[in-house]
Amino acid sequence: KFRSMKMSTPHDMPTHMLANPDQYITKVGRFIRKYSLDELPQIWDILSGKMSIIGPRPALWNQDDLVAEREKWGANDVVPGLTGWAQINGRDELEIPVKAKLDGEYCDELQKGGAQAMVMDAKCFLGTVSSVLHHDGVVEGGTGGLDFHDYTVSDEHKISIIMPAYNAASFISESIESVLAQTYKNWELIVVDDCSTDNTAEIVEELQKEDPRIKLIRHEVNQGVAATRNTALDAADGDFIAFLDSDDKWTENKLEFQLGFMLKNDYVLTYTSYQKFDSDTGVCGKTIICPDKMTAKDIYKNTAIACLTVMVNRRAVGAFHMPPLNHTEDQITWQEILNRGFVAYGLKDTLAYYREGNTSLTCNQKASAKKQWETYRGYYGFSLVRSAYYFSFYALNAVKKHFM
Repeated sequence: KFRSMKMSTPHDMPTHMLANPDQYITKVGRFIRKYSLDELPQIWDILSGKMSIIGPRPALWNQDDLVAEREKWGANDVVPGLTGWAQINGRDELEIPVKAKLDGEYCDELQKGGAQAMVMDAKCFLGTVSSVLHHDGVVEGGTGGLDFHDYTVSDEHKISIIMPAYNAASFISESIESVLAQTYKNWELIVVDDCSTDNTAEIVEELQKEDPRIKLIRHEVNQGVAATRNTALDAADGDFIAFLDSDDKWTENKLEFQLGFMLKNDYVLTYTSYQKFDSDTGVCGKTIICPDKMTAKDIYKNTAIACLTVMVNRRAVGAFHMPPLNHTEDQITWQEILNRGFVAYGLKDTLAYYREGNTSLTCNQKASAKKQWETYRGYYGFSLVRSAYYFSFYALNAVKKHFM
């Protein structure tokens, strides 16, 4: 690499092990590290055959933990690369097990060969261009990941979990099981059945018999997802509100870590990273790394706050409801809360799983784009020019999120 640190920097000490690396980075070094220009000498290694353009990043001499994790995924047998799948999905912000898993996912696609391998390499290359331009994921001094032990909390605060359900019999048991498995125990799950025509309500009733924290409300007529969530919000009595759709899932530590993150930092609205998984096979796909923070104005350009990851301190922000729309109602809700003078903050850890491949509205990206445009023009009342301006950012962020 090009030198980016002062000569006084401790020798044989990688950057991620320095307590305060910023004090050693030069002004020029800060610039070239920000845009990854310090990596350019590695092009010689690529030309000489020691490295590839795309592949797992070379491990440092003392990263035995990374090497061991990669071994589990078969990622040590691949030629290291200048950039890779992990680099465009979090880079320095990733904990080592997550980074190794992403390297393993890349290797799996590479072994398939043919068009699939080419598509994966193309995603990595294009994603790298975007990440470098936006200097995403650059964290000096180790990962930007969460030290889980810093965020363990007592069961003092009650969390109300909002779950709308409509014809969700195929998946709702999995979703509820992920709630039952939570390490944080002071919660209530309010499931509102929006007049399903299958046996969704009956499944919930059976689970309700086993755990009284599960509450079922049934709509007599179908009212849509926004009204269904609002019914649950009106019935909730928790200090904090979390959201989980009836086909998605959480990791077992989701509530505990996110609540601790909020209490320690005095945040009122937070969201987390999440990972997609295939509805038919259960195979996990791309991890969506959340941005550090979002303001009300940011939401016009980027729908990065995923509903299944959100937690809100209702005692701090006050009562809220979702507007009666069939799309973007969640993003508008976060925006209206933030317009009260708050900022939303992202927890980088992957604490939720988003189902892909079923017939839900949000799986149809073309329909989502159309509804987003209608939101600009109809709900916000923006002019054609202003709508086009915000939509261009929305489209770029959507492509990056789903395809890079």
